[in-house]
Amino acid sequence: SYLEKIILLILKSKEMGCKSILVFTKTVEHARIISSCLRLQKEQIEAQYLDANTPTEIRKNIIQEFKNGTIEVLLNYGILTTGFDAPNTDSVIICRTLESDDSLFKQMVGRGLRGTEFGGTDDCIIIHFEEDY
Repeated sequence: SYLEKIILLILKSKEMGCKSILVFTKTVEHARIISSCLRLQKEQIEAQYLDANTPTEIRKNIIQEFKNGTIEVLLNYGILTTGFDAPNTDSVIICRTLESDDSLFKQMVGRGLRGTEFGGTDDCIIIHFEEDY
């Protein structure tokens, strides 16, 4: 299924050594379901999701835990596209239909492309997964 494919992409990123994976989903429901599925894996993955209804204090705590590595996978819909900085992000998975020249797409990709000069990683895996479900 569509959601299973996204979970496999996340697991593949982890197999490749990624420790800080940011996922942009098509819907809030997808973010919620995928984060739950990841936490229920045989080898549990610390995953959380954010949406517009996440209370500010909880949102701050989740973001801080993602930045410090406690949360390995952070899923969101429409929250972390701009004004979000997590330099250690080493994988960005975009599961939305966007053109590569779209400014929103560029913002999403930019979340993982800080580079070492700005405290970021040497490498970042960018995956753009488009599929109807």
